[in-house]
This record gives sequence, structure tokens and C-alpha cells, in this order.
Amino acid sequence: MAELRYCRHKEIDQEKWDKAIDQSYNGLVYAYAFMLNHMTGKRWDALIYGDYEAVFPLPWNRKFGIAYLYQPYLCQQLGLFSDKKISTEFLQQFIDAIPKRFRYWKIHLNSENTFFHPRMDFVN
Repeated sequence: MAELRYCRHKEIDQEKWDKAIDQSYNGLVYAYAFMLNHMTGKRWDALIYGDYEAVFPLPWNRKFGIAYLYQPYLCQQLGLFSDKKISTEFLQQFIDAIPKRFRYWKIHLNSENTFFHPRMDFVN
């Protein structure tokens, strides 16, 4: 079984990342490395499943010492990208794997991500 891991920006193989977005059935231009690099100033990490079989960008920033996830300007939708149909359970694994250091999240999931949690501010 493939492993889900958190990777900091410098650990991400951006060629493999872009290939994963190319091959995903729900790929969007907003999720390519060049776009994320430009729109976040290279302040994005990621959750990566296996050998880039599924990817979830985590654009982050810090305010008053608190790290948070946000939706970058001009990036309409992000979330989980995969070459296989995304189940709610699979998406939940990614949500659960987001590091606790991110105290606040405001993420616009892409239209193929179905998720609801009453205590989290997700926009779909």
C-alpha cells in the first residue's frame, strides 16, 4: 500500500508534481508548480500519496506567529488531485494528514472533492 506523506516545498519533485497534475482526471492550471510558486512566493508544501499518484498542495502563510493555509490569489480551486476517482474516505485521509501546526484553514477544494465537516471552514 502506498504511503501518504507531508513534504516541505524544497522536498517536492516539481517535475513529478506537474506530471501528476497532467495525469489527474481533475487537473487544473492552478495546481501546477509554476503557478503555485508564482502565486505563493514558493510558500507551499504538499501532501503526496505514493510516487505522486495523488497530490494535495498546501499554500501557507504566517501571521502573528500562527501558520495557516489559505487560497492564493487567482487560484480558484486546489485540493486533492488524482488520476483515479476520489472517494470521500480518500479525501478524508488527506485532510487528517494536514500537520497540526496549521491552525487555520481556508481552502477552496476543487469540484471533484466532496467533503463536509461542521467545524472547518472549507469552500467547495
